[in-house]
Amino acid sequence: MIELNYIGLKCPLPVIKAYKLLKNKNKGEKYKFLCDDPSSLKDFKNFCINTGYTFISAEKDKEKNYKIVIKT
Repeated sequence: MIELNYIGLKCPLPVIKAYKLLKNKNKGEKYKFLCDDPSSLKDFKNFCINTGYTFISAEKDKEKNYKIVIKT
């Protein structure tokens, strides 16, 4: 799984960066995005709905950062 750190970026930047990265990647790969913007969770869910990627999971850690996993 590839992990990308988008902490410090405010939405919609994490989703825009994710789209640019993932649009040419192979199907079936998993990616973990680290974000601290509370809007990230909703934005990544909508991103998956609109792109056909699979939203796998999301969890919030002690520092209130989100770990969002999607599959291409």
